[in-house]
Amino acid sequence: MQQKNESMNPDAMVASGNSTATTDAVGRTPMVSKDPISTEEVTRRPVETQTEDAPKVAAEVGDKDAYRRDFGAYAPDPQKLAASLNRSKELSDEVTRATAWLAHVTALRDVSWHQSLVMMDQLSDPFELADAKNGTVAQRYPRTKAFYGTRTEIATRAAATRRKNRANKPK
Repeated sequence: MQQKNESMNPDAMVASGNSTATTDAVGRTPMVSKDPISTEEVTRRPVETQTEDAPKVAAEVGDKDAYRRDFGAYAPDPQKLAASLNRSKELSDEVTRATAWLAHVTALRDVSWHQSLVMMDQLSDPFELADAKNGTVAQRYPRTKAFYGTRTEIATRAAATRRKNRANKPK
């Protein structure tokens, strides 16, 4: 029976460096502010058909004279309304592309981490052996040593928390 990390060929998981599968994603995501764009509460969102119809509605209201005749001077400015509808549709399309991009980059990340962790597993025994025989190995590769110890630290803290929770649990 294959172990989980042996179930896939890691060499086939991430294409070589000249492939667009690995070079098309890194560094392409724009940096955006973490601050909220607006403090206004958003309570209204379109349904899918409204999103699809927005450019057509914008075109209909584009005839300023007919719009004013039909709806009067108190209706929203037709040019602003058309521009707002078109902008909303463009942003909806951008969200669709961004969602697909997130799924794409997430899959690339998962495959890349899988390959990296498989190779780190392959390095584990030689590293431990070299570290046991030569004390300077850990000094030359301190982050590698910490990398291997991370899961152990997490498991140790989790076990301590479980013991504490069991001791505090009313009987």
